Amino acid sequence: MDQTLVLLSSLGAYVAGRFGLAVWRDRRSKRVQAEARAAGEGVPATLTPWVDPTRCVCSAQCVRVCPEADVLRVIGGRAQLVNAAACVGHARCVAACPTQAIELVFGSDARGVEVPRLRQDFETNVRGLYVAGELGGMGLIANAVTQGSAAARAALASVEGTPEDADVLIVGAGPAGIAAALAVKEAGGRYLLIEQEDWGGAIRHYPRQHLVMTRDVHFPSYGTVTGRTMSKDELITLLDSVLTSEGIEVHEHERLEALRRDGDGFRVRTSRRTARVGRVVLAVGRRGSPRRLEVPGEDLAKVQYVLRDAEGFVGEDILVVGGGDSALQAAVALAEGGRNRVTLSYRGAAFTRPKAANIERVQATEGITVLFDSVVQRIQPDTVELLVAGEVQSLPNQRVFAMTGGVLPTALLERMGVEVELHFGREVRFF
Repeated sequence: MDQTLVLLSSLGAYVAGRFGLAVWRDRRSKRVQAEARAAGEGVPATLTPWVDPTRCVCSAQCVRVCPEADVLRVIGGRAQLVNAAACVGHARCVAACPTQAIELVFGSDARGVEVPRLRQDFETNVRGLYVAGELGGMGLIANAVTQGSAAARAALASVEGTPEDADVLIVGAGPAGIAAALAVKEAGGRYLLIEQEDWGGAIRHYPRQHLVMTRDVHFPSYGTVTGRTMSKDELITLLDSVLTSEGIEVHEHERLEALRRDGDGFRVRTSRRTARVGRVVLAVGRRGSPRRLEVPGEDLAKVQYVLRDAEGFVGEDILVVGGGDSALQAAVALAEGGRNRVTLSYRGAAFTRPKAANIERVQATEGITVLFDSVVQRIQPDTVELLVAGEVQSLPNQRVFAMTGGVLPTALLERMGVEVELHFGREVRFF
């Protein structure tokens, strides 16, 4: 009898402990969710997981496999979206869910996301014009490579006759564009790959030690690269190896200026040539047009939107604006070694979007002053004014880096006749 009581007592203590732990986790998750929403991060940049509450069985596999912090958490006995802005489209939660209760969608009911209208094969409403990569909402390296390959294969397969200059024009030499060129070459087609800057696209704009989270990536002809975390420099080295080993030619500093229908194909004008091509794959980024601060003084030469090499700035009072990984990494790179005095301005009450490692680096780096709940009001030649917690502060300043992302190149798409849709939760296609 005594043994039975001991067992029952132990079981009761175990159940009570598990229940208490579940309640504590539930409360903590709700707090993280509330903080993310209060900081304005409860809305997605592009992609976000949607959980069907009628199918979720609370396995928590989606939470365990996600490589980003606090995108999903278990609240009230089911998985719920906590920090939409942290999702970059890994889609591991979709694959891990045992009841297929999760879909990856564009936008949410709280915020719509603009993306070009695409068919299943990534063709737009303009026949023969395809979109791949970040422009289509797929910013993750692995997704962009997969999409670029698929779009290029579909484009090449639809070419009729023998176009004068190239079967497929590929605009943008980032991961999606490079993969598209590889796919065309692998299939025996002719490509023309142009890039308005240096090859690498938006990746070149990342700070030097920007961390890129990826999974297994398959480049046509080149092979599969095992997924891991790599820095910007490592990714550039990888792409250089791909270009060199497969003999891919990139026409850098060549900008697409005009495109019009010419028979079954297109007549295109770039900053260097005119050409007749069969099909076009747009693999340009969404960040080609930086999101402006829209404040007086923003047109001063000291205001920049990308940081390519922090070592070129020494002894300056620098303001970095933004709360994402790029902003935090830029602040650290500029402040390291005491090179500059850096103020990091973020409109939210706390960082919720960046990876934990980047937040820790900011906290551990001397020379960085973080101003939460702050908004730039005015930029002047030697100072900058911010509204901080309702009070105006004037800071000495020689440089401003506005790391607040970019906007969809709507004007380019409109000139081409591409229809853009505003999505409030649409399923994403994966191959």
